[in-house]
Amino acid sequence: MLKYRLYIFMAVFGLVAFLLVTSVVNFNDRIFQYLFSKPASRAQAVDETPLVDLKITYSGTIRDEVLDVPKNTQGITLSWTTTQNPVSCTGLGYGLTDKDESWNGPKDPKGGTFKIKKLNSNNPYVYTINCSNDQGDGSGDSVTINIGASDNFISPYITTFDIFLGSKNYDQASFINVKKGDVVTINWKTLNLATPYSICVVSGSVNKSFTSINGYKAREEIKIAGDKIFKYAIYCSNEHGFTKQSAAFFPE
Repeated sequence: MLKYRLYIFMAVFGLVAFLLVTSVVNFNDRIFQYLFSKPASRAQAVDETPLVDLKITYSGTIRDEVLDVPKNTQGITLSWTTTQNPVSCTGLGYGLTDKDESWNGPKDPKGGTFKIKKLNSNNPYVYTINCSNDQGDGSGDSVTINIGASDNFISPYITTFDIFLGSKNYDQASFINVKKGDVVTINWKTLNLATPYSICVVSGSVNKSFTSINGYKAREEIKIAGDKIFKYAIYCSNEHGFTKQSAAFFPE
């Protein structure tokens, strides 16, 4: 009888000990998750690169992406606001047959406004702004002013946006860890961008523009040269609309 009681005691003691240990582990994990947003076993760095929001104001209306107006329109203003402590911001202008280079150059990292001169060419004028801080580059932002365009009622799309590191394919929204010296491949493809006003620009850590991009498949190979957060953001527009995709790379 004493032997069976001993077995029962040992079983109960073992069960209580197991519950106590798992309770403490789960409690610690919940504490870590509360403090760092992820469980201890899956903790990741936080993206603290700057965010910037660029807008167009015209005739009392604020636009986030695209404005269509005739030649010689006056009274158009750009404005931008920032968060997450940008140290510096830079504006760049793009276009097909013309571009507004008066926008090019440093911009106030605390935010500001910019009055646009007369735009005289039938052309998509693209304005981008990029901001950075000690953590790395933000994705920036972009707006397009179409001068003299007629609406084609067909929205543009980025139909493919694939990221490869070695043989591994990442979702563009994933947290992507890289090392200095890694070569990242970004493949993207567009749709409904064969119109006279179609244009794509890349912002963030890379700055360039693409034209004649309907059904175009770009392949970009980018070497991670530094130890700060690296961003690749693409913005495409036509006479009717606007589309974008972005990726973020976090050096270990």
